[in-house]
Amino acid sequence: MNGSQTQKGAQQQASSLNHSGATPALNRRRAHLATKNDRRVIARSHRLGYALLHTVAKLGHIVRVPGIGVIVSEAGAMRAILVDGENFSKVGQGASSELWTPIIGDSGLVNMDGPKHIHLRKKLGPMFTNKFVSKLVGDIVPPQLAEIKTKLLAGQAIDIALEVERTAANMVCRLAGYDMVATDPSVISAQLANARAILGAVKINTRSFSPEQVVEGRRRLADIHENIRRTYRLDVPGSVAKLLKDSDISEDDTVSVISALIVAGTETMVSHITRFAQIMVTSGYLDVIAADSAKIASCIDEGFRVTVPSAVMVRAVRQPTKVGRFKVAPGVRIVLATHESCQRAGDFNPDRPVPKEMRQLWFGAGAHFCLGMPLAQMMVELYLQMFAEVHAVAPIKIKSKKLRTNSFVSGYDSLVIQCTS
Repeated sequence: MNGSQTQKGAQQQASSLNHSGATPALNRRRAHLATKNDRRVIARSHRLGYALLHTVAKLGHIVRVPGIGVIVSEAGAMRAILVDGENFSKVGQGASSELWTPIIGDSGLVNMDGPKHIHLRKKLGPMFTNKFVSKLVGDIVPPQLAEIKTKLLAGQAIDIALEVERTAANMVCRLAGYDMVATDPSVISAQLANARAILGAVKINTRSFSPEQVVEGRRRLADIHENIRRTYRLDVPGSVAKLLKDSDISEDDTVSVISALIVAGTETMVSHITRFAQIMVTSGYLDVIAADSAKIASCIDEGFRVTVPSAVMVRAVRQPTKVGRFKVAPGVRIVLATHESCQRAGDFNPDRPVPKEMRQLWFGAGAHFCLGMPLAQMMVELYLQMFAEVHAVAPIKIKSKKLRTNSFVSGYDSLVIQCTS
């Protein structure tokens, strides 16, 4: 199929979807099924942990659970905690610093607070823009998506879970400074597996890694760290390490920052895109964006609201204060049940604005708002645009799927899609 035929087919399909001159409406029955399917993904991924959070959320918006901490599942209260750096912190007993510092170092942003965090974030902020992200992914992601599009339009079945893993593996190695042309694909895949294994060791009640887990985590990141340091020292043009070095960020801090982006970001990307694909196909909303691409932006926001790849965030209490009706002392662990909070808005529906208190809550809030947000959104947008272009020519259907089990981050081991004539 040549370019003109593809474009003509897309126009004809869009016309048939939108023959009345109006954008196709959301099918609420199908949207409910798509949302129900995604909640099943959550339930299967880590049954005990998510079952606990779901049960506790039913008991109240703020609940104290012995051995876990105070669980918060209401968006407004959650946002208030995230922006309150005086009373709540990522550093200290019960905070994420206990978990990540032994493996990624002291300066990964996700395990920092206070003046040093603010200083480092100010240096990094201007780099993680849409322009920078476009350069970062421009030569590896669009070519892959073009290949997927061609195969789908040719009638081939594609496992989107595997393709997104391929994308994530390339991003891991691009961030770490690997030579993408000279590096064997098996080595690239192995680095994704190493990053995922570290996050896979985390459970809902994990406060810190054991000494053995720390050794294993460092071993798994050793090759990544070596490449980051090599790239930093050689001033490799266009690399993330060189950009950080040019901003007077030390070598050790560069290793920490990039490691945090790799460990925290790649698994959530793999999780979200595959889950979002299921929602888009099952809900029928691909019909809508195939007819009106202006709907993609609201669709992305709502997709994040439903899937919430970062289902849980953690803070430690810095000084005596209150969370709801509970008095909390320093060191008490605050578990922010982001997924449970965002599900209170109901089924997938991009035609309804995301409630104000939930907007971008999945990326955090305040001083720790996710630095990698532009990268995450761009990756999702690129995939969604590709799905819409294909669907406008030949409708996409889910051929088979296999849920991931016993995983802290929910998702699919396999999600096979194919176009129907």
